[in-house]
Amino acid sequence: MSKSIDSIMKNKLTSTLLIAFLIVGLSSANAQQEKFKALFIYKFTENVKWTNSETVTVGILGESSVHDELINFTKSKSSVNVKKINSTSEIGSCNLIYLAPSKEKDLASIAAAVGGKSILVVSDSDGLVGKGSDIGFFLENNRLKFLIDKDGIEKKKMIVNAKLVQLGKAL
Repeated sequence: MSKSIDSIMKNKLTSTLLIAFLIVGLSSANAQQEKFKALFIYKFTENVKWTNSETVTVGILGESSVHDELINFTKSKSSVNVKKINSTSEIGSCNLIYLAPSKEKDLASIAAAVGGKSILVVSDSDGLVGKGSDIGFFLENNRLKFLIDKDGIEKKKMIVNAKLVQLGKAL
C-alpha cells in the first residue's frame, strides 16, 4: 500500500515540476517577446519622421514590461523620451503610443483622441491595423513580426522609411 502512495506522490511531484518548467519557459518566451517589441518600437522612432518634433515621446498606455525594456534601449538617446500614460487625455503629448494588450479594447476612444494628429499608434494585434492602429505585432513561425499601414501613417503627416515597410508586412 505504501508503494502505491509513494508512486502517486512521485507522479504528483513530477506533474507539478513539469507544470512549473512550462510556466517558467512560457514566462521566459514572453519576456523575450517584450524585449523584441521594445526594440521594434525603438526602431520605429528612428524610421518614422515627425514633421513637428525633433524629440520623440513614446507613451505606453497600460501595464507592460515593454516600458522598462524601452527605457533600457533609449537610455543614451536624448532624442527619445519614454513615459507611462494612464488615460486618453495624455495621448496628445506623445508622438508614438504603444497599447498594452489590456488597453486594446479601448482602441475606438484612443483613435478618436488621436484623430488626424501625427501620432503613431502601435498595438499587439495585427487585426487592429487600419482600424485605429498604424502598426500591429503578430507571431509568424514563432517570430515576432509587424503589420504596417503606410498610407494611414502618411495621412497623419508622418514619413515612413521604405526600409521599415520592407521589414514589416504592408497592409
